[in-house]
Amino acid sequence: MNKLFLMSLAWLASSVIPVAFADTSSSIRYEQASYDNDGDSYYLDIDLGLDSKNHLEFGYSKNTSQVNTEKSESDSFYVGYYTDPAADLSTGVAYTSVTEENYFDLDSIRLDFVVNTDNWAFTLSPELRSIDFYTTSNTTINTLSPALGVMASYYGFENVFISLGRTMYSYEKDVSTSSHHHTSGMGIFSVSTLDQAYGLDDYRNRFVAGYDFGSGNLGVRHTRIVAAVDSAVTTINSVFFGYKFSDAWRTELSTGRVEDDFEDTRFVSAALGYHW
Repeated sequence: MNKLFLMSLAWLASSVIPVAFADTSSSIRYEQASYDNDGDSYYLDIDLGLDSKNHLEFGYSKNTSQVNTEKSESDSFYVGYYTDPAADLSTGVAYTSVTEENYFDLDSIRLDFVVNTDNWAFTLSPELRSIDFYTTSNTTINTLSPALGVMASYYGFENVFISLGRTMYSYEKDVSTSSHHHTSGMGIFSVSTLDQAYGLDDYRNRFVAGYDFGSGNLGVRHTRIVAAVDSAVTTINSVFFGYKFSDAWRTELSTGRVEDDFEDTRFVSAALGYHW
């Protein structure tokens, strides 16, 4: 199972509206993660403030891992626009493209609507994805995949923040293992393609909690993913530590584990951000 691909999708699935650095007009952030199965991930995010209330965001990620006996690489790109994240109503739109050579391509458009109160933030994120699968006969199968994400964040506790979210996916064509087995047969897809298809979620739940101590923060993240292919469950658990060296420079360190029915993979990551 390509867990790095799941980590990439988890990164891309986050809201286009950044909360942590809402006090800055522009920023650039680079993150690198390493896994104990010889995999690596690289992320680059650029947030450009057009003015105090309008932002453009660009992101790119690259993942390398071993899928069965084959080396796998995926590239992900997104571009987004969002309004003032501190406003009572903030909106955003993002386009995402994920390419897994010889396996599948994914393109999506997502809208974000965020309502902010004194202590709460509520997010609604409808999304439409188009996915092309590559088969063993060198043809492609396309399916549309509508999705809906919801998230609630609470900041009423002193220095403590909590966020809970869920994203639900559906598919124009049945992508479950049983469906392929009874209709067209699993043989039309390569083993690696089916392995990559674990990135096709039925739903995913996310939980984040942390403590802000002024110059930084410390917290935990939990993600539970149920695959649409065969209902396999993957969990991603991590702890993170962020620190602000100055008004311009910030860093974050994270470590955790990705678990499923087959194996556990540990990872560490480090990020550096510059804000102006």
